Amino acid sequence: MADYGFRISKTGDVKTCDDLDTSVNSKYSLLKGKLSGSGNITVGGDDIQTVTVAHSLGYIPFAQVYIKLNSEGFWRESPLYFAGMGVGTFANHYCNTGNLYIRFEQYGSSSETFYYQYFIYLDKGDL
Repeated sequence: MADYGFRISKTGDVKTCDDLDTSVNSKYSLLKGKLSGSGNITVGGDDIQTVTVAHSLGYIPFAQVYIKLNSEGFWRESPLYFAGMGVGTFANHYCNTGNLYIRFEQYGSSSETFYYQYFIYLDKGDL
């Protein structure tokens, strides 16, 4: 029986190149999207807020979170840390077997609006 699959090579002949020379190879697990979403939250000075997103997968999934501050115009990957001169802006995320938690912290006298996007992947992997 022939060996079937899907491969994309970086350079060279996809039929004969080493697995390390492929960009995509169906021989290995690929990330599969499960849930995604976005929102925003305003956190007052010297306050901490947490957004909880239920995924109910029964295992701890791989998740990515991107954050944009109201005071900036671009997205950054979580975790996010800015500190200095008596102020601090922090954001991070973690998962358990049922939820994704996105935690936002603002220290100092001013509030900050955080915009967030999250992606939770279905593939368990081999951990």
